Amino acid sequence: MLRTIYADFTTLGNYADDDIVLHPAWRTARDPGDLVGKATALARQDALLKSHRGTMVMEVESISANDRFGTVLGTIRTEYPQVAAIPFCGVWRFRNGRIVEHWENAYNAQDDVRKLTQGHE
Repeated sequence: MLRTIYADFTTLGNYADDDIVLHPAWRTARDPGDLVGKATALARQDALLKSHRGTMVMEVESISANDRFGTVLGTIRTEYPQVAAIPFCGVWRFRNGRIVEHWENAYNAQDDVRKLTQGHE
């Protein structure tokens, strides 16, 4: 499931639970900014992909998963709005074969999110 999603992030909806909770990379202790619900999570993913004009790819280095949790280590690469290569660790929680939670984790979240969203906030 995770290999499929990272090869084509538009497939997330095929595996996401209706009540999925997305914990975005920009979260802080004061404002976790959680996105709740499949439609909200998919809208965030769609906006992120569109903001990079088709240049964003997620190169997976390793996946470790069981029926309850999964982690994916890799590098996000994009050419727009600027050339960037950002290490990431995605953490996923599953229930009954569906994704119920996803934590986005960048190496240096504040700086990396700025690079990924510069000019698109």
